[in-house]
Amino acid sequence: MLKEIEIQNFRCFKNVKVSGFERVNLIGGKNNSGKTALLEALFLNVTPNIPTVGLINYPISVDEVPVTPPFIRLSDKELTKAYDRSHLNNRDREVLKVFQIIDPAIESVETFSIGEPTLYLRKKGESCFPLSLYGDAINRVADIILKLVNSDHNILLVDEI
Repeated sequence: MLKEIEIQNFRCFKNVKVSGFERVNLIGGKNNSGKTALLEALFLNVTPNIPTVGLINYPISVDEVPVTPPFIRLSDKELTKAYDRSHLNNRDREVLKVFQIIDPAIESVETFSIGEPTLYLRKKGESCFPLSLYGDAINRVADIILKLVNSDHNILLVDEI
């Protein structure tokens, strides 16, 4: 796992050393303070042979290192496939736990393929409802947690949650 990075003469950074990385790291700051540049530098650190133009602007995955740009949202079908993969690998409980942090009443996550494959959440004492009905924020959380639990690598770069 990456513990530190030193960045020299890249974008807005002349010479900076960032250390103390853990499994999950949140990077915050004002506009134009270098958050995206830091993500780009981290990406280049793990994939040094990739051209640097527009890295963060496209949904790319190099050697299965997921990069999640702010404007890309997974379709219901893609979210469902990702959840099924987590279930197959016995990591679906982790996904449920994250949903329960957001809403403790959620008791199960299920997939159905009636028409378009769709991810459903069930709250205590209620019917199942498609994840898409819960709003964009929970869909974004689903995208992020599914990439984390399904990744064999220790890095997921997310720009603008």
